[in-house]
Amino acid sequence: MLRFIFTFFSFLFLTTCATTSNSVQMPIKPPDPLADLDSMGEFAPLESGAEAYVFIDASRSQPILELFALGNMTPQQFGQIAERTSAVRAALYKKTVEGQKDNFMAVAQGDYPNVLSAMALTANSDWQKVRAWNGAPYWYSETAGLAMTMNAKWMLFSTREPFAHEPASLPPAGFDGFRQSAIIAGWLEDQSALNKTLEVMEIPIEINAKTVFFRVDSLQSSTDPDKTAYKMILRLELSDPEQSAALMMLFELARLFIGENSAPDTPQSLAAKAFLANPLDADKGVLTLTSDDLSAERLAMIFDIFSACL
Repeated sequence: MLRFIFTFFSFLFLTTCATTSNSVQMPIKPPDPLADLDSMGEFAPLESGAEAYVFIDASRSQPILELFALGNMTPQQFGQIAERTSAVRAALYKKTVEGQKDNFMAVAQGDYPNVLSAMALTANSDWQKVRAWNGAPYWYSETAGLAMTMNAKWMLFSTREPFAHEPASLPPAGFDGFRQSAIIAGWLEDQSALNKTLEVMEIPIEINAKTVFFRVDSLQSSTDPDKTAYKMILRLELSDPEQSAALMMLFELARLFIGENSAPDTPQSLAAKAFLANPLDADKGVLTLTSDDLSAERLAMIFDIFSACL
């Protein structure tokens, strides 16, 4: 789920630190196609029809994001790039091609060296400047299968054209309050990926909720005061009290079953134990699952499992 963030920061690192020869001409600055983003809703730059929409506080999520920075970046270099970005909002779509790793669209807000980036892209033959359906220019790399456009404050980054045909809808009611203080938060438009994730974890439960919110909070580790731990919260708003009671019973049975039949520590079993660590909280048709304390590595593993189910 967060793999696209690594791609985003890798690209930003390359364009920020790129140097070009004196023979490269400074491109003429075109009209800014991102100027309207200042007045748009925060998820509006993203295309509708996603499986999930996600908000990421880039700087506070840095220990998690660093786990995806497997290239030549050092933690210090990665930190410098993360500090340029205040927040990332992303839409995750079903994969349309067999074997496709990611299908996403993201908008990042920060302080970006757009002049240096334009020079670096102009000098790199792998990136071609093309025009979108709306006539706006953007950069595309066929090798990477990625498209991007940026100005000093915004960056659109996508596996498709980076301009939305049909803007994403506003977050569901209650999301803004739910995500307060979270470092990562989002909601699901389609619950099939969540149900597939539960199936992969061998949790025999199918969820059919009106809304599904998820968030990640950071906190001080209970075992090591010098380390940060994370909790994942899954909030399910159900249609009626009977459905709520039935789902609570199923989760409690799953907790007992997994506790008594502990499987080897595979990524799937570790993720399942995290999901079922605590009893559910119920309040007027809303069920809340709270994980145990998670390391950044274990949290990234859960995101990877979910991403594979899209």
